[in-house]
Parts: sequence; structure tokens; C-alpha cells
Amino acid sequence: QVWEDPEAYDPKQGSMRSWVARLTHRQAVRRLRREAALSYAREHGEGAVPDPEELERRVRSATAAARADYIVSSMPASLRQALELAYIQRRDYRQAAADLGVT
Repeated sequence: QVWEDPEAYDPKQGSMRSWVARLTHRQAVRRLRREAALSYAREHGEGAVPDPEELERRVRSATAAARADYIVSSMPASLRQALELAYIQRRDYRQAAADLGVT
């Protein structure tokens, strides 16, 4: 939509970045819903309809995961390393600082 209808962007509604993020989010949600429905049909037979609440839960979970991935991948490398040491390798702040060579 960004390329097909750039005039749809209204600076009064917010930044271009937030507009593109909103469009991307909507597209991702549509894709997740479509994939979830296809997966459900494969598991439960053609024409089966998934529970809307379960589908919404899956979409929210995938959206949260995508947002977290975006945030972490946007971090400076040093901050990402500290986060990895603290949360993935379960280091406390003293151990993480020592591993990174900072005080």
C-alpha cells in the first residue's frame, strides 16, 4: 500500500514511520489469520472454522513476538549483548559487566 497509494499518508495523523508500521502490522495480522485458518483446516478438515478467541490469541502472541524481535534487533550491538547475557545466559549484572569488560 505504501507504494500503491502513497497519498494515503496524512502527516496530521502521525509520522511516516508510524504509518508504515501500522500498515505492516495490519498486513502481518491478516497473514497470520490466514495462515492460522489454513493450518486449522488442515488439522480439523476442510471447512472447519477455528475458535475466534483461539485465533485472536495466536495472532496476539505472534504479534508480540514480532514486536519483541524488532525491538531487540534494533538495539545497538552492545545493548543486545548485555540483554543476551542477562536473560538468555542468566548472568547477573556483575557477571554481564565482567563478560563485556565494563564497570
